[in-house]
Amino acid sequence: MHVSESDIFFLAAYYNMSTFSFQGSGIPRASRYLLELSPYAKDREQADALHPADARWIDTKTGLFMNAYAVRYNLSHPDSEGRLRLLSCKDGSEIVLWYLSLHRITEED
Repeated sequence: MHVSESDIFFLAAYYNMSTFSFQGSGIPRASRYLLELSPYAKDREQADALHPADARWIDTKTGLFMNAYAVRYNLSHPDSEGRLRLLSCKDGSEIVLWYLSLHRITEED
């Protein structure tokens, strides 16, 4: 799961080690989940090679978890030039954004 860098900062500041309940339709009892943030969640570089995730949602009953990674602008990447912006995560995934400049067409154009 990917979240924005500002959202990771917010979760780290206010919700680290919080538990949440979720009950879907047709499920007799609510499931409980723990949000655990890495001590390195605010770091841009990967500090822990074995556990690069910035956060985890952990099912408190089964121990199954889903990793969450912050998506950050990578301005030092060689392909991040001009209108192209590259986002990257500590898991090695990359997302390319194109910035479009809007030009209002007038009768003179």
